[in-house]
Amino acid sequence: MSRFQSSHHQRPEPTKPRRVRGGLKLNKPLENIATSWAASRWLRIIEDAATGDTITTGLEYAQLGQTRSLSVREGAIEASVQGRRARAYATSIHLEPIDDATWDRVEEALLDGASHAARLAAGELQANIEDVFAPLGTRLFPLSHDELRIDCDCGKDDGVWCKHAVATAYLFAQRLMDEPLAMLTLRGCPMDELSERLRSRRAVSGQEDAVPVYSPHLAGLADQQDPPLEDLLETFWDTPMPLDDLDIPIEAGEVDHPLLRRLGQTPFSESRFPMVGLLATCYDLIGERARQISERDAGDEDARDDEPEGFGDDVLDSDDPNS
Repeated sequence: MSRFQSSHHQRPEPTKPRRVRGGLKLNKPLENIATSWAASRWLRIIEDAATGDTITTGLEYAQLGQTRSLSVREGAIEASVQGRRARAYATSIHLEPIDDATWDRVEEALLDGASHAARLAAGELQANIEDVFAPLGTRLFPLSHDELRIDCDCGKDDGVWCKHAVATAYLFAQRLMDEPLAMLTLRGCPMDELSERLRSRRAVSGQEDAVPVYSPHLAGLADQQDPPLEDLLETFWDTPMPLDDLDIPIEAGEVDHPLLRRLGQTPFSESRFPMVGLLATCYDLIGERARQISERDAGDEDARDDEPEGFGDDVLDSDDPNS
């Protein structure tokens, strides 16, 4: 064999991937990522999709930081994953976007249920968000890996989950833990766009079908003219009876959110957050908590009323300082 031939022997292929400086990596333990319900839903798909060895190697790639870049757009998660060869692999996970007609119906459902819209605006994705999508015949999260399509130029057959796709999927799970609304982007309607569409719908409904304003009328009282405030300075804080004598049952009103209805549409047309929806959610949560406390206190009061007369008096009247 000539010196020329021997010097051109093919170099052995590296057994380990080329290291990447500043690559994207899993910076949280997998068990911590799984505590996020959104990330957990996605992790189950990975476990069902790939084989054991592929999952092990793909997870190692994600932990080592072999991914040079990762982006989420409508219908696809795209990544550049460095393997053993010089050039990084172009890897993508595709999920069919939700069509515009269905998104229109989703927006209507979100407006009907202010809680979901308010939580989305606050960056939260509730675990029961699928209750909005399911009646419309669709889902936000895929149910199985059969709904996903894998593309990678590593040489694997189309549709086969390779270690590069698994690494990409694990990094997306971590992103879902930190940014659960990334799933909206993947499904074709980023949160910025969804907020704008919801705001436009509110503006249209405010012009064509205004929210009914609730203004209670109490006969004989609402018709009276209030005296000027300066005439009431000395008696403004007086009450006709001791406040402890007031009996005000805490219960749900006949009209939902009467104060918000009196205020009408929010004047902040450029705001990203649905102010009325956020306030409605706060009022609902505070009201429900107040009712729970009221019911608990009422139960304690009933229990005391059922005690025999004189029960506990010997303890309360005892001169023993340790009692």
